[in-house]
Amino acid sequence: IRPGKITEAIAALKENENAYLLAGGTDLLVGMKNNTIELKCLIDLKGIPGIDAIEHHNGFKLGPLTTIRDIEVYVLAVTSATPILSRNF
Repeated sequence: IRPGKITEAIAALKENENAYLLAGGTDLLVGMKNNTIELKCLIDLKGIPGIDAIEHHNGFKLGPLTTIRDIEVYVLAVTSATPILSRNF
């Protein structure tokens, strides 16, 4: 299942009791390899726009699809554009 909105992902979770969410996939691959996960329904979050966002308002808010590389690039962009902010990172 590939929802286009968060509400669709939530609905798919409610409709499929044993569903797994796919964001990066590493945990699923390890679980399948170790036979600890029996995959019956997969909900792929990659089609939902904006859930890889990084927000910085009195702290950080990272979307579930935010990668370590996204964080690195964000911090570099902010600190190079406004050096005084580099003290906060």
